[in-house]
Amino acid sequence: MEVKLQNDVMVTLKDSLTWGDAQKIQNSLMSGAKMNGKVGDKDLGFNFDATAMLESKYIALECIIKEIKEGEKIFSFSREWMDNLSITDGNKLVEAVDEISKKK
Repeated sequence: MEVKLQNDVMVTLKDSLTWGDAQKIQNSLMSGAKMNGKVGDKDLGFNFDATAMLESKYIALECIIKEIKEGEKIFSFSREWMDNLSITDGNKLVEAVDEISKKK
């Protein structure tokens, strides 16, 4: 699959996740969940570190993006590159990656 972004940028994505890719994404998301014990006098505390959600998005992008072509220049994904995309291009790319990551 290819996603066309602004400024003559074409991003090539995998067609599907591998088992290992899915495990990496799931592990990063679950790392944000923290549970504390007790049931017999209540206090079953649960916390979630929201930074795990962002980390799982980056990992999904790293797993699914095969290459980026900007004009004649071809390069690999980097978080810095993603952080500097316009919000329109960033959302478009994340939506395409989400679509692939939700395939069963």
